[in-house]
Amino acid sequence: MKTISDVDGLILIDKPAGMTSFQVLGIIKRKLGIKKVGHTGTLDKFATGLMIAVTGRMTRLASLIEAEDKTYKATALLGVETDTLDPEGEIIARADLPSLSQLEKAASNFAGELQQVPPVYSALKINGKRASSRIRAGESVVLKSRSIIIRALELGAYDRATGELDFTVECSKGTYVRSLARDIGEAAGSCASLKALRRTAVGRFSVAESVDPDLFDPDIHLIRGRSLFDRIPGIRLMTGDDLSDPDGFQKKLTVGASLCADDFRVAPSDGLNVVFDGDQKLALFEKCGNDLRYKINWSAG
Repeated sequence: MKTISDVDGLILIDKPAGMTSFQVLGIIKRKLGIKKVGHTGTLDKFATGLMIAVTGRMTRLASLIEAEDKTYKATALLGVETDTLDPEGEIIARADLPSLSQLEKAASNFAGELQQVPPVYSALKINGKRASSRIRAGESVVLKSRSIIIRALELGAYDRATGELDFTVECSKGTYVRSLARDIGEAAGSCASLKALRRTAVGRFSVAESVDPDLFDPDIHLIRGRSLFDRIPGIRLMTGDDLSDPDGFQKKLTVGASLCADDFRVAPSDGLNVVFDGDQKLALFEKCGNDLRYKINWSAG
């Protein structure tokens, strides 16, 4: 069994359609030989694209990456709405197909901060139980709208013969593209659900860098080191040049001694800071006022 240090990193996976996110994580666990792997956001079974797995102590940073904006390429099916708002659901409504001009006018309203009602078939919890589980148990579920941000929405090809509309959206955490397709359809005087969905980016991470889960090789695809932290906003990178006594600092880390302002020649920033010796991670800590607290100490025995 590998130690936490052996698997401390991040993995960019290109999830295929027809596989659940937890099946993907199962493959990662088997290949790494560990029992626990985190993630920074799942994808629906029908969806494909970038899924970021975090391992070892990097799981502590999952929320930072999960909070980043996401980019999707999607295909909506106009004139048809399913109960799940995706191709796996049962059809609950049909309507006439809108024109391209109607869709363009409708889409122009979806920009900036908006209120969005999530799909009832979702992992959102109501009193500790998933909304989708309550629906399948025969309960009636009403979800409240919540604030999301649409950074950019671009319509692509529209085939009025089939009702298929391609679009690309860059959006905040918590945005449901299934709901966005539904709402665009309604605003255009029709109805809609998603036919296909592909996540192409999460923050500074792109699906172009990802690997099929079956082809994942821990020796090749586990991202570690300085390049990883360069791409996580909100973390300041520090080096030995920023330390008052680099050798003394390393000894301090080894025994887990408390950090203080005198350890640094250049003052840490408020929030998260990571200290490197070359490409070797030494410590990740948080500065709150004058208080310096370890988040991760890679040097401690």
